[in-house]
Amino acid sequence: MAKTIATFKLQMIEILRTVLGHPESSIEWTVMLVVALVAALVGLNMAAAACRLEGMLTSHSWITVGVGTLLILIVVTAVRLYLEPVLDGVKPLYTAIGAVVVTVLVLILPMFCAMTKANYLKSMMCVASSVLAAVILCFAADGAIGAIQQKNRDFKKIGDRKEEHEGFLKKNK
Repeated sequence: MAKTIATFKLQMIEILRTVLGHPESSIEWTVMLVVALVAALVGLNMAAAACRLEGMLTSHSWITVGVGTLLILIVVTAVRLYLEPVLDGVKPLYTAIGAVVVTVLVLILPMFCAMTKANYLKSMMCVASSVLAAVILCFAADGAIGAIQQKNRDFKKIGDRKEEHEGFLKKNK
């Protein structure tokens, strides 16, 4: 039982790493996770305001994003561990996408409908907008982190060359 839970947890972390773009350091993990969650929360609140959902509270968006993210992670992990070995010819990407779509349609949207007293279509639009906002901002954050890391490498090369030149000049005085 403990081995199964440990395997499940490691698989969830690997899925989260894949979704967040394989962050290397703990700072990158934190930045990407915060960007994704804040973008999803803001996107959901803005979409709910645009759809004029009367019963929408900020706590509803917190619950929807938090519980929805956990449900998606749990379902995709379970599918990856228990269903993919049975389905030999199916690509893992297809099973993961199918698991996410089914989880959203069967679990998350009805939960959101019940909390906000909205119809299914409005709920679908709000959740889709939230996911889209999170994906777009995660791509932007990943690009920004990559650009910063590249500039740091470039500055390190410049510093190394400067030290070489200073050493050469001192040696030839």
